Amino acid sequence: MTPTRPAAILYALAGSPPQDGCVELDAPEPCRLCACTTTRAIAYERWQGATFTDQNKLRCVAARVVCEACVWACAWNPPPGVVNPPGKKGLNLRLFSHLYDARGYVYANKADKAAIRAWLSAPKSPPWFAAIADSGQKHIIPWAALNLDPFVGYVRFEERDVPADCRLLAEAVDATCALLTAGATKAEIETGGYRPETWMRCEAQLREYEARFGAERGGGFFELVLWLSQRDEEQVAARMAAEKEAKRGRGKAGQGDRSRRRSAARGAQGVPRERGERAEALAADPRPSAARDEDERADGRVADDAAPEPRPGQSEQLDLFGDGRPRHGGRRR
Repeated sequence: MTPTRPAAILYALAGSPPQDGCVELDAPEPCRLCACTTTRAIAYERWQGATFTDQNKLRCVAARVVCEACVWACAWNPPPGVVNPPGKKGLNLRLFSHLYDARGYVYANKADKAAIRAWLSAPKSPPWFAAIADSGQKHIIPWAALNLDPFVGYVRFEERDVPADCRLLAEAVDATCALLTAGATKAEIETGGYRPETWMRCEAQLREYEARFGAERGGGFFELVLWLSQRDEEQVAARMAAEKEAKRGRGKAGQGDRSRRRSAARGAQGVPRERGERAEALAADPRPSAARDEDERADGRVADDAAPEPRPGQSEQLDLFGDGRPRHGGRRR
């Protein structure tokens, strides 16, 4: 069988192990899953199980059989070059992303995004394919496309084919990683709704990023770029430490300002230095109250002399237009 599809290539790399139910066909037929012509296959109706839900992905719905390579790719098998322990299920092809060009084959899980980024960003040696797994629950190899251009092709990303130029992909991923490191979040980049603090941190980067890649938002290319991008944790730690130190410095400065304001307030409301008396907004009555006089006299303490009260039947009045001397008497003459 000529390896014209990713499933056939990986199956050959794995040594083409025989699959249960597959037999030699009387004549070559197309595979219902990948549309490749095959001479060893199993009847589709016999192979399709109750859990198969990829009918909408079939590439040749008129075909009667499933090729042995696709049977292998959809079974519980490890990547080529990996051997599962005897009696154990071990690793499964669905758990990994699969990358291939004429230089060789690479598989990686989600923890190896740096390796996937590097492979996708570099020029390829055709033929090549990339099948990127996200959930680890989907069959992706039978649906991946085989590409013949060193730079441009389709990347199978979970359940969609993403057209990608590896040169633009590299630029977009680098810019997104830098933006994440500067303080933006993936949720902000995905929606374009940035918080005020993010604008304050990296406004220039945001404007440049949106001008260059904002139009890609909402498509498979942008989704793949976001998935591949990660922030530089060392640089993030250094940035956060610097921001914390700057915040601490502002806090100390603010405390000093508040202390000076409190001291000034105490000086305004407390005892004036030049008089040694409490400042009052309105002058207090200099005479003690009657109640205070009685209490102090009862205790035998010295009290302030109260001003003499007028005698009954008399009044005291200042002459507003005279000489200012008090006039006494019960009646005005």
